[in-house]
Amino acid sequence: MSEPFIVTARTRGVGTTAVLVRHALRHALMPVITLTGWMTGAFLSGAVVIENVFSRQGLGRLVAGAIDVRDFPVVSGVVLISAVFFVVVNALIDALFPLLDPRLRDQAPKAVARGAR
Repeated sequence: MSEPFIVTARTRGVGTTAVLVRHALRHALMPVITLTGWMTGAFLSGAVVIENVFSRQGLGRLVAGAIDVRDFPVVSGVVLISAVFFVVVNALIDALFPLLDPRLRDQAPKAVARGAR
């Protein structure tokens, strides 16, 4: 809360709630969103162990059973679906960054303009 951009907003007369929502929360969300993408992969990988320990039905148990009986099409299908899901989640997260950080928004047109010259 002592960053220069927050102090500047306060000196301009912006209210405490507006400073928290528009300035502090915007910068605090960047690491949270990044870790959300990483945790998606961690949850998918932990599904096999959790579902077997707690005897739950799901993709983890399906993969474990398919590996036991060497059903490679099922294993390949689940791995492909999990990989596509992970890529889509991370692509959405990367698309959110320019919405949260105006510096990233401003860089895209400049890079295109330099390449066109």
